[in-house]
Amino acid sequence: DDIAVYSFEDGSYLIRVQDQVLFDSGSAEINEDGKLKLIGLCDQINASPHGRIWVRGHTDDDPVKRPETLTKYPHGNLQLSAARAVEVAMVMISDGKVGAKGVSVMGFGEYMPLKENISAENKRYNRRVEIYFTGA
Repeated sequence: DDIAVYSFEDGSYLIRVQDQVLFDSGSAEINEDGKLKLIGLCDQINASPHGRIWVRGHTDDDPVKRPETLTKYPHGNLQLSAARAVEVAMVMISDGKVGAKGVSVMGFGEYMPLKENISAENKRYNRRVEIYFTGA
């Protein structure tokens, strides 16, 4: 699924959003449809008790190659994943009205894949932003 929610026994939960829901390839700019989906998620987030929020960006292992993308992200996937996490957090804070005090961002690049990067489908699955909430 493009957006999935997982709950854990300790009261924490995770929202996993596949990158194509939010971003064009090689971009950290959130598209308008992605912004609307994030704002909708924030309504759900605000309706549930939670603690700290961690926004975590992930990519596949394909190196950043396009000259314009490489110019913007000279440190490659790690920098791109961090930039995407920052953009998601900023939509949540500004447009979604989630309190900034409890939000942290992290970029993992290709270093925490969910599936081995051996096929286009697996790579698509690995390109994601995860919003993790600690229990209240």
